[in-house]
Amino acid sequence: MLARRQLVRSQSLVPGRRKRVIEDLCFVRDSAPAIDPDEPVGPQLWGAMRTLAEGAALLGPGALRIFLAPLAGLAPAVVRDLAGRPAGHRTEPELCLHLLSFLELCRLGGFALPAGSARAEQAALLELGRRARALDEAEHLEALLLALAGGALEALPGLVFGRRPPHPAPGAEPLRDAASFARLLAIAVLTKAPPPEVLPAWRRFVGAFPAAVGPGLLHWGHLVHAATSYYRHLEGCPLAEVVPALHALVVSARS
Repeated sequence: MLARRQLVRSQSLVPGRRKRVIEDLCFVRDSAPAIDPDEPVGPQLWGAMRTLAEGAALLGPGALRIFLAPLAGLAPAVVRDLAGRPAGHRTEPELCLHLLSFLELCRLGGFALPAGSARAEQAALLELGRRARALDEAEHLEALLLALAGGALEALPGLVFGRRPPHPAPGAEPLRDAASFARLLAIAVLTKAPPPEVLPAWRRFVGAFPAAVGPGLLHWGHLVHAATSYYRHLEGCPLAEVVPALHALVVSARS
């Protein structure tokens, strides 16, 4: 019933997007039985995390739980793929970010994760920090926000200081603005800044969606990762309150 109320509430918020988002979420849900957990799951989950993140932001926590539930049982396979790589093998950054996003969404949705998941995530984020110069701008931004969200402090120096600020091509200014916000957020988390110092920048970042979403630009995962960082580490919210708080802010920004 709660999920239904949230979906109805969101109908007036984003009438042009609501139908497409629900259709995309249904496709993700209906594709779950075809995923083989004995094979690498990252390629089989391709694109699903961004769809689920969009659903969480626009439709709320009930939608996240409903549509993530058929996939949540893949968590052991995701951890296996993050932690059980052959020695010397490097997972492609975008694939690694997809796996990390899956685990973050599971936590936000209240789904239990297997033992060893936090260790695998920390190791993967540290590796991304070491490879910061090799990441493209969108990958670097997502890695930084995921490291903040997961409290992977050892990965932050490489991700914050391991490359120069981006100089985006014309039309890619949202990446530059988002990168500036992410660095501000990282400094605020590390220095334990009071939330009011970051709140105006956080609201501007939220307000950039959905206009800033596009190929080579931002995606909804960036917003959810930033929300986890802001609400969990600055506001001190429990994980269970992150998606409701983000959804409420998105509703207010669009109304």
